[in-house]
Amino acid sequence: MSIAIVRMNPMHMGHKYLIEEMGKVSNTVYIGLGTCQEERTLKNPYTPKERETMIRNVFPDKNKYKIFFLDDLPNCSKKEWQEYCLIELEKQCGESNPNRYFGGCEADVDWWEDSINLSGDKIETVSLCRYDTDYMSATEIRKSLRLYLSGENNSTDWISHIPKENIDFVKEKYPKELLTVK
Repeated sequence: MSIAIVRMNPMHMGHKYLIEEMGKVSNTVYIGLGTCQEERTLKNPYTPKERETMIRNVFPDKNKYKIFFLDDLPNCSKKEWQEYCLIELEKQCGESNPNRYFGGCEADVDWWEDSINLSGDKIETVSLCRYDTDYMSATEIRKSLRLYLSGENNSTDWISHIPKENIDFVKEKYPKELLTVK
């Protein structure tokens, strides 16, 4: 079984690729949605439930793709972060022993280097470097989407970087109160 920790604010094609790759090698894929303590901000415009819906729109199989929710832990060590994630995985999904961690870049994977699950088994890390792709980052998508929705820009570049199942959802659920924030 595989695990990834992501924000998905919003879910983009890089996230879709990551989950697809996890699904190719694992019967069960655990997706930890991070930064759940923050929503309706420029950096985190979507709620945890909205982000869960984005995943379900693309990966509806709840038996294979399981989602759990994580708040950030400020100033924690790698070991503390790993332990927190595995404990929350066990609390929310009844599982604490993934054997693979997937990350979208080396910095993500670095947080899981030399990690062990709660049974004491090593967790293999897999980096799917998003910087080697032409995917637009979530930061760029949020900026482009906000400018498009506010009418400041009519560019729809961001659309090709969102899974088609989520394009309307992402537009509809973007917080209107953020459209005027500078």
